[in-house]
Amino acid sequence: MLCSECFRDFGLKEMARRLGNKSRTKCKNCSSTSGHKLNEEEVNQLAWSFFVEGSYMKTYYGGFTRIQYNEHHRPFSRRFEGPLNKDAKLISRKLGIVFFDYWPQEWRIGRISHLEELEKPRSRKNVIKTVLAEYPIRKLGRDDHFFRLRKNLIAAESAQFDAAPRGLSRARLNNDGYPTLYGSDNIEICIHECKATLADELFIAKLCPVRQLKCLDLSADGPPWIDAFESLDIALSFLFRAGEHSYPLLTRIAKAARAQHLDGIIFPSYYNQLKRTNEIQNIALFGRPLHEGKLRVECINRIMLSEATYEYEFGPVL
Repeated sequence: MLCSECFRDFGLKEMARRLGNKSRTKCKNCSSTSGHKLNEEEVNQLAWSFFVEGSYMKTYYGGFTRIQYNEHHRPFSRRFEGPLNKDAKLISRKLGIVFFDYWPQEWRIGRISHLEELEKPRSRKNVIKTVLAEYPIRKLGRDDHFFRLRKNLIAAESAQFDAAPRGLSRARLNNDGYPTLYGSDNIEICIHECKATLADELFIAKLCPVRQLKCLDLSADGPPWIDAFESLDIALSFLFRAGEHSYPLLTRIAKAARAQHLDGIIFPSYYNQLKRTNEIQNIALFGRPLHEGKLRVECINRIMLSEATYEYEFGPVL
């Protein structure tokens, strides 16, 4: 149907080259023999990946794709800047589709009842009670482990992997400065979370519970829901995917968990948004669990970064 040489926009051409098949046959549209050839299914995949997924826009909570298309046969509507406009018209004509601006269902941009109630002081307490009641408690024992990474230590000693003293660290679940030890079951995520660079000397510790630890598991499925506007799962998912403005609300949930004498919280990593594998879980343990004898350091190793690889897609400027 088309080939990568049919397009003028750099990003669209590059994605077409990835999707298409290398062939010396002449393109029926532009007569190129060097372009990577795309059949109808691949052109449709190109349109979806570049224009729809590539137009994803994050909002305060959640996000949505700004462009959609369908097969309604009416004149080409959505205009793009520069050479991309001709490319979009070409795809539109070949597939018999129309690109248009899209406004999503409001739950996709955070209009979820539980999330709105969490932001209101009067209703916040009831939502947090529901969270603690509806999500399971996971018990970690001596056969479990997770990893914690530290940068530029003067001495790689076990005590250096404990939580920072009160007030010296403020993060997702301890915006109030309460001592909280963070770790993950995935070493790559530890490196991302710590924003490690080539200039850093990195140390990783494998940590194991000494006794049973009871953790609120916010990575698990919560109460069943029919309507996305009422979903507690989606509300919490949006909180963990949000930036620092979500920290005060998540800290209130952690504070309530501490009040129930739980040892910590298991939660989805912020970087799950970039992973196409199974969901990665992080853990936050309250207090200073190494000092308190709840955890032990099984071993400590240095980590040397050997390669940094990024996978990426292109999208339109809107």
